Amino acid sequence: MLAKAVKELDPAHPTFTALAGLQPAKIRGLTAHTPSLDFVGINTYAALHALRGYLAKEKWTRPWVVTEYGARGFWESPRAKWGAPIEPFSGAKAEVIRKGYEAAIQPGGDCWGGYVFLWGQKQEATSTWFGIFTENGESTAIRDVMHQFWNNQSPPDCAPNLQSLTSDVAKKEIAADSEFTAKAEATDPEGDPLTYHWTVTPESSGRDKNNRERPTKPLIKCIIKTEGPSATFRAPTKPGDYRVHILVTDTRKRAATGNFPIKVTEKGTERSK
Repeated sequence: MLAKAVKELDPAHPTFTALAGLQPAKIRGLTAHTPSLDFVGINTYAALHALRGYLAKEKWTRPWVVTEYGARGFWESPRAKWGAPIEPFSGAKAEVIRKGYEAAIQPGGDCWGGYVFLWGQKQEATSTWFGIFTENGESTAIRDVMHQFWNNQSPPDCAPNLQSLTSDVAKKEIAADSEFTAKAEATDPEGDPLTYHWTVTPESSGRDKNNRERPTKPLIKCIIKTEGPSATFRAPTKPGDYRVHILVTDTRKRAATGNFPIKVTEKGTERSK
């Protein structure tokens, strides 16, 4: 075993392995077969808040590090009836991370820390699901939460809060080339002026030769009119799965994000109830 070989060469060298979750079968296997591992890395998302209690219940005795944690993953989220995952607003993600960090990581002890995912931007399910920053470098509320934990004080300026995103077609089927509207409500903690950026994109478009998810490009022709927090759209002419996005920015490179999926059907098809 590699960990055993490392210990033989350098007894002071710490060894560990990272796992996606730590199910009971994995705990039994690690306990029985990996005595040379000093600690274990655990990747967890929606279940982070319950991790400490779970490990105690399963009698895990070695130290642990949360090698990935973040907002509820797209594989753990509610879905539209055709399978599209429903992404939480950026502020809701920050609160999930706050509660998980306070319950699992902050108490310390056998938990040696954690790595928040992702300090940057990445296309995965959507362009905003895991990134703490947007493609243009604006930071979201997750950055504010981590600043508070790491510095023991709130940041001097915080991201806007997206309170609602409504549309009569949200999470529904809609006929190709039909018109619809959407409206957002947002506030800024410092009272800064807010700018609303609306886009429509296709859903995830597969992976490239390096197995990375391809970014989705905005469909400019779908925007009929934008008036700050309100917008009027025309559905794509091609049937398929799409997503309406709102990005709310202040004057200090802070942002809030939200979106909803729609399914475009052949022209003339009525919206699903």
